[in-house]
Amino acid sequence: MFGTVLFVDDETNILRTLRRSFIDEPYNCLFALSASDALEIVSLNTVNVIISDLYMPGMNGILLLKNVADQYPQIHQIALSGHPIATHNVAAISGSREITIFTKPWKPDKLKITIREMINQDAHELKQESWTA
Repeated sequence: MFGTVLFVDDETNILRTLRRSFIDEPYNCLFALSASDALEIVSLNTVNVIISDLYMPGMNGILLLKNVADQYPQIHQIALSGHPIATHNVAAISGSREITIFTKPWKPDKLKITIREMINQDAHELKQESWTA
């Protein structure tokens, strides 16, 4: 399996925890401390999955995910939130776009499985495209 996952959170401790949790995973992990950093990373790299905190200073995670969906619709999206009300905000903004939501504290194993499924889906679709070409 291969792929790239981008984690976005303005809290260094959260990113440090994510880095430790995903160090042994078979995909490339990138990390951003802000939405603007995340948009730059996405513009320079092929990213399969973006995982963003929803409440960050400057551009919040909801707007980040909306921008990513508009510019890079192939990227799977996961929102991390410590606020239950945020799920309604994500649903309202996302429209028909599928965004998976995990509440903090998240279950690392469940998040890993979700990411693997998303990357496997991309690999399967790529394989299908190569067969039909």
